[in-house]
Amino acid sequence: MNNQAVKKIDTLEAQQATGAKASWWALALVMLIGFSAALILFEIGLRLIGFQSRLFPEKIEFGWPNPQVLENLYQPDDQLLWVPKDYQAHIDELIANPPGILLMGDSCTQFGTYDEFLSQHLNQEFGEQAPRVDKVGVGGWSTFQGLQQMRRDVVRIKPKVATIYYGWNDHWIGFGVQDKVIATLRSPLYSLLEDLRTAQFVTKLYLLASQSDVSAFPYRVSERDYADNLRGMIDVARSAGISPMLLTAPSGHVVGKEPEYLKRRHLKDLSQLVPLHQRYVQLTREVAQQSGVALCDLAAEFEKLPSDEVRKKYFNSDGIHLTKKPGEGYDILSGMLLTCLKVNQLVP
Repeated sequence: MNNQAVKKIDTLEAQQATGAKASWWALALVMLIGFSAALILFEIGLRLIGFQSRLFPEKIEFGWPNPQVLENLYQPDDQLLWVPKDYQAHIDELIANPPGILLMGDSCTQFGTYDEFLSQHLNQEFGEQAPRVDKVGVGGWSTFQGLQQMRRDVVRIKPKVATIYYGWNDHWIGFGVQDKVIATLRSPLYSLLEDLRTAQFVTKLYLLASQSDVSAFPYRVSERDYADNLRGMIDVARSAGISPMLLTAPSGHVVGKEPEYLKRRHLKDLSQLVPLHQRYVQLTREVAQQSGVALCDLAAEFEKLPSDEVRKKYFNSDGIHLTKKPGEGYDILSGMLLTCLKVNQLVP
């Protein structure tokens, strides 16, 4: 075979190879277009049927806020999972003008009024020397988020005293996996994609696959992690020169009269509510004793009050959040807290 024939064969093979590559590229392009079109149609379909599944609490208080209010009130946060939309502006204000007493916690703190009553009591007793009170509680939070907040934000605020008031959301089943697992799902990429219903659908499938049996759902924060989170907040606060005080979460629940709404998502078994909450309250006491930190045992103080008066006057119907009028739930709580602050020499 002469050189000319060999060259023709080489040229033909090169053309065939080029054609094959072009065909593969064309096929890949067609597949990409088809896949993209399928995703777009799937996204449109999910929106049409109203599917939505964010890594947000479905509800915080009994009857309020509803999902629409939640959507308007909160925004995602890669470390804290969700925060109020004015959260960072508030943190910046507190860093510039630190309060003497900073109240940490969940919806009992964010939506409660014991900060206002405490300020009134302090001003009445100490006048101009009264420390300023502010709060950074966020509805739906557990001690997992409290620890991240202490590490990231509270140490920059540097209050003299930080009260730590959790213990409800930690023992709900929540999304079906622990809060620390939810945190691993959040990433800069997820933050970019989380408004897509397709991304929410995939996340929902992952969570369902993680726990296929609702009876096996873990609590948002296990007992061990709850105690570790409290210890972590205490250690971080102390290292930053902040005096921490643990608060136990008082309850208006009675065995046999547990609110039915908690059965829909929050608990595996409604009969577990009272003993389960008591266990987390006891863990708070144990951590305080072991760490040598100030404890304000609000749960024990409310248990000393007449049970009928506690349920009807001091707590809302959910048995979690207290009533807000003077002389009622949050006012009584603030008086107890003031006593604890004085006994532990944390004021003025």
